[in-house]
Amino acid sequence: MGEDIKTTKTKAVEMTDHLTWVNTAKGIGIVLVVLGHVLVGLNGAGLIYDKKMYLIIFDIIYSFHMPLFFFLSGLFFLHSYTKRGALLLIGNKTATIIYPFVIWSAIQIIIEASLANYTNNDESFSHLLTMFLYPKSQFWFLHALFLMFVFNALLFTILKQWAVWIATLVTVCLFIFQDQLFANMAIVDNVTRNLIYFNTGIVWAYVVKSFRPGTTTVILSVTFFVALIYSEFIWIHIPLSEASLLFVLAAALTGIGMIITISMHRYNLLERSMKVFGRYSMEIFIMHILFASGIRIVLQKFFGIQEFYLHLLIGMLAGLLLPLAVLYMINRFHLHFLLQPPRWMSTKL
Repeated sequence: MGEDIKTTKTKAVEMTDHLTWVNTAKGIGIVLVVLGHVLVGLNGAGLIYDKKMYLIIFDIIYSFHMPLFFFLSGLFFLHSYTKRGALLLIGNKTATIIYPFVIWSAIQIIIEASLANYTNNDESFSHLLTMFLYPKSQFWFLHALFLMFVFNALLFTILKQWAVWIATLVTVCLFIFQDQLFANMAIVDNVTRNLIYFNTGIVWAYVVKSFRPGTTTVILSVTFFVALIYSEFIWIHIPLSEASLLFVLAAALTGIGMIITISMHRYNLLERSMKVFGRYSMEIFIMHILFASGIRIVLQKFFGIQEFYLHLLIGMLAGLLLPLAVLYMINRFHLHFLLQPPRWMSTKL
């Protein structure tokens, strides 16, 4: 009995450590997501003058920040699949991914269509009817993520014990031949280009039982990523959009490796500052563009402010903190239907 209690406590500590570093990694990732979208908005508004530096920073961020989120999601697939099975897993992801996808895609489309004269894009209400075929801006990630869960749930049900390795082989093939397969189908193309990172997370959870990187490992992971990025974007001047598939994969995996080793090392200041953003990364993700774009429009259109760094600072604060304020209001006034299905609906999911 004493050994069982000790084992249980050990597992509880390991799970706490696991969730802590994952939240730190998610926090770093969501900060990069907000930064990327704020910069894109400022560029579209004509507020960035150093285009060369903007493109380099853009390519660095976009080389790994979304693969990081796919990887982190893949870490939990096996646990969810083992616990629920295929059908219940798909039902759970319908409630936790597709439901907020629909609600917040609709909210963002309606707001942007209503304020089309003030934004950088020509949004229309008709997009409400085609959001599943053409996901709205950042929501492509949720759409692709759901399809990845469905794909793996079905594959694991069919293949049983060999599923991890066969699924990995399939994802590698899809990545290699992505341009020949579904290049003209955006919703499938998003999956084929990123499924390899989701399944890398599955393999990591399956194979790696214990990993605690030291300072040397952290330094090496940062060095590899910086060297790779520098050689491609600065030394030989090849942008991410024109890079080879091998470089795209290497940049994403070394970037993921850099973030997870830094997060696992448990730097106190980083952990304290990032874990809240990581814990509420979904809420920040689905709301941040509304607030970051909204504050840019107000500052530029109504107050005539053109200062880049002021826009960048306020845009980042709005994108990261205002979603947390909305979450507080949702909990305070019991508006949970904005984030999760009502009870009558969730029982059917």
